[in-house]
Amino acid sequence: MNNTYVNYLVEIIKDVLSAATIATVSWLFIQGNLHRLTIATSLKKHGVKSIQFTVPSIWDREHFFAKADRIRIMYTSGKGFFVDNKRNQKMIERAIQRGATIQVLLATENSDFVKDIETSEIIAGTRIGDKRISEEIQRSENYLKSQGVEVRHYRSEYRMAMMIADYYIRGTDEYCKCKSEGWLYISLPPYWTKESIILKSEIKYTEARENGINETDNIVEMMNRHFQTIWDKYK
Repeated sequence: MNNTYVNYLVEIIKDVLSAATIATVSWLFIQGNLHRLTIATSLKKHGVKSIQFTVPSIWDREHFFAKADRIRIMYTSGKGFFVDNKRNQKMIERAIQRGATIQVLLATENSDFVKDIETSEIIAGTRIGDKRISEEIQRSENYLKSQGVEVRHYRSEYRMAMMIADYYIRGTDEYCKCKSEGWLYISLPPYWTKESIILKSEIKYTEARENGINETDNIVEMMNRHFQTIWDKYK
């Protein structure tokens, strides 16, 4: 057996072993991460792009306040977002000046809903006894109305905070949305919204229709329908 043949055989064996090693590592990786991959695929199917552990980033806020045609926001009081954050106020005011529509849903002052949250926060020690949510709601509403933002109030059942940014096809109305982005706060009293887990999601309507994707399975579309139902209910 000459050296050329031996070298050739050695190279074949090395290639086979290399391929087998890669296949084994890949199989082990897939087995070890199959559950995660399944979850990631399911989240993506429903429009979830990322899971965040803080309020929407400053980049996200700068973007949708500068570009979105309609911005919808739901909070219990929104004091930390509308009143205590001067940077957010500047972005809101610039959005209004360029003609964006902003709709805000806040809880109703002195409702059972507000009193229940307030009580749970006081018991947990996250709220000082003389600080009232109803006062925070009033401060947020005063600021928003001073900017010409329409505010409506819901009265019952717990609502998770959310933000939705709708982008329309140029020169059309809300029925011709091309894309929507959403930030859904997964929060449970007595934790505050700043301690929420946030699902950042997106739906591209034209792409969804072309691919036969059911829009109602997308979290942002669910958020928009939920918001619209409450908005219409509490005129």
